[in-house]
Amino acid sequence: MIDHLAEWVEVSGWAETDDPIACVRGALQPGDRDGAIRVGISDHTRAVFLLRLQEALPQARFSPASDVLAPMRMVKDHEEIRILKEAQDMAARALDKLREVDFAGRSERQIAVVLKHICDDLGYGEGYGAAVGSGPNGALPHLAPTERVIRRGDPVVVDFWATYNGYYSDCTRTLHVGPPSDEFRGVFETVRRANQAALAAVHPGVTCKSIDRAARQVISAAGYGERFTHRVGHGIGIDIHEEPWMVEGNDLILEMGMTFTDEPGIYLPGKFGCRIEDVVAVTETGGSALTEYTYEIIEVA
Repeated sequence: MIDHLAEWVEVSGWAETDDPIACVRGALQPGDRDGAIRVGISDHTRAVFLLRLQEALPQARFSPASDVLAPMRMVKDHEEIRILKEAQDMAARALDKLREVDFAGRSERQIAVVLKHICDDLGYGEGYGAAVGSGPNGALPHLAPTERVIRRGDPVVVDFWATYNGYYSDCTRTLHVGPPSDEFRGVFETVRRANQAALAAVHPGVTCKSIDRAARQVISAAGYGERFTHRVGHGIGIDIHEEPWMVEGNDLILEMGMTFTDEPGIYLPGKFGCRIEDVVAVTETGGSALTEYTYEIIEVA
């Protein structure tokens, strides 16, 4: 899985029966094994593995590898953005196929399984996941699919992600089983306008928090401020969630080539939720939505 890294860094692996901690010590120069070396640790390293490393290298200074890697990964080159765009184009095709499926009478989990088969057929790689929230479950952002049976009249939040050539797609649309109510139409329109406001705010040189604010102002003005309960977006690339974070308090300045999600939502407990999510790239002149899909209400059977 990591053979390609050997082109620019030395890679040391171990067999199933090897002791990985001993392998790490063995890979170091003799003078470094008990020296004050600096060791970068992945954000995803298990705590038990880190504790064992600290015991094995008592004089080493441990720090997050993301201190070095995150700035490098935040800014994508043209090839990376091309792959991310293709991944989002595949998500659009997946939604087209999903719209042909009868939702009423199926459980949220069954819809997630159907979508998984669609994504496999389209050529996505590993890392598939989906949050399918129908009716009142849609008011719980990112809830794992349950056995709740979808009924006519339900809004259904469909958020799904998977990898393509090593990079993640991430897409959300809120569908409606049958004709929507006036209340849902109003909420949907507010979320749509918030999504577009965030996109319009994207420019090199502005802060990450300003993107969150742009979407939140639209939702707050409509009276739903307390019902937008998460940040407006997260960075995306070889991880589904990575820097930069589009959230209040983040003063990081946007640069050309950064990519992140634009996913405002409104969640009404006991009723329904609504979210629209695109992937956005920072260009020289502003923001470009890599997700090209309708912003109209999608009715399904």
